[in-house]
Amino acid sequence: MHRWQYRCETDPALLDRLGDEGWELVSVIVLREIPHFYFKRPQPSFTERVTLEQRRRLGDDDRQ
Repeated sequence: MHRWQYRCETDPALLDRLGDEGWELVSVIVLREIPHFYFKRPQPSFTERVTLEQRRRLGDDDRQ
C-alpha cells in the first residue's frame, strides 16, 4: 500500500519543476481568483529517503 505526500501551491511557474520532481497534479481550485494547484506523489521509502538526504548533503542531487 502506498503512502502519499500532498502539496498545494499557488504559483503556476512551479508546475514544470514539480512535475520533474515526481509531483502529480490532481486538482485545481480557484479561490478568490487565485488558482490553488493540488499535487500528490508516493512517499519515498525509508531507504529512498536516506539516499536522497545523503545526496543532498553531498550536493550531488540536481533535483533540488
